[in-house]
This record gives sequence, C-alpha cells and structure tokens, in this order.
Amino acid sequence: SYPSQGALWDELDGYLQRHRARVSPPGVTVYYQEEPIDLEVCVPLDESAGGADLPDEGRVRVHQLEGIEQAAAAIHSGPLQAIGEAYKSLVGWIERNGYQLAGPMREVYLNGPQAHSQTDPGVVVEIQAPIAKA
Repeated sequence: SYPSQGALWDELDGYLQRHRARVSPPGVTVYYQEEPIDLEVCVPLDESAGGADLPDEGRVRVHQLEGIEQAAAAIHSGPLQAIGEAYKSLVGWIERNGYQLAGPMREVYLNGPQAHSQTDPGVVVEIQAPIAKA
C-alpha cells in the first residue's frame, strides 16, 4: 500500500549503510502501476564516491532512472495522507490542457531524508507527471 512504503525506505537505508554509500538527496518514489501497486524507492548516489559501482543485493538495484522529457508538476506541502488533493489538481490540469500521462509518476521528497511520515505537517513533495500532447 502507499503508506507502507516506509519499509522499502528502511530496506534501502540499510543497504546504503552496509555499503557506506553516499547519497545526494532528494529521495524519489516512482509509481509504475496503481492496482496492484508497483513502486520503486530511489536515492541519487554520489558517483564521485563510487556510487555507480555498488552491487545489486536482494531487491536493491543500482541503475540510472530514465529521464523525463516533459512533465507537469505540483508541489504538496503537508501530511502525506493529504497528498491526494495535489494529485487531483495535477491530473485535472493535464486533462484540461490536452495532455496525457506518458510514463510513471514520481514523488520527489524536497525537505530532507525520505519523508516516511503520513502525518508530519512539514513534508514537501514535488509530484512529477511525464506528459505528452494527447
């Protein structure tokens, strides 16, 4: 479920600590599919510190995220449990302006380590939606 992704962040954090990896925030969640939910939690690695040479381990893979050529974005500030309104506004804008989704949506956690808390009022997230003209 969306709120239970904290366990994935914990798994990734453990891997990064075991390998003494340096990261370059912000953390990102990529949503590949809604039902059933399929997502990936990610952190940029500091390549100057050997980040690209880290091994894959269990469910953790080291890879380059695909770029987004064109995106619509919205900023959500407040508890993650209320992020649905920002998604609703973003999707509405996309539809009203003749665009369609062109890839997986992302959440970029702008204020610190991965924002796990569903109720923390200080969370700031940029929602990115890859788009193309419909």
